[in-house]
Amino acid sequence: MLRLKLPTDPRWVNLAEKSIEEILVDHAFCEQKAATSCISLIVTYSYLKPIVEAITPVVREEWDHFTLVLHHFSSILHHSFHLFLGGFLRWMHNNS
Repeated sequence: MLRLKLPTDPRWVNLAEKSIEEILVDHAFCEQKAATSCISLIVTYSYLKPIVEAITPVVREEWDHFTLVLHHFSSILHHSFHLFLGGFLRWMHNNS
């Protein structure tokens, strides 16, 4: 599917699980940077219609990726908050 040239090191999964929030934030920044870089190219070369037409769909795709990553990140934060809140409330109940 991804046509990777080398297999992914299985240790990466363990590292990714431990810091998925950091990975998602970094990924969101990369998607945002890709979209804004393309927008800058469009602004700079607006007089070159073929470039504008070629880059415009890339802006949309990268921005869609950005919003998707933000959605996943907010879902993880929401889930983590509820786990934290549940643990905190149990602790409060047990220690009151």
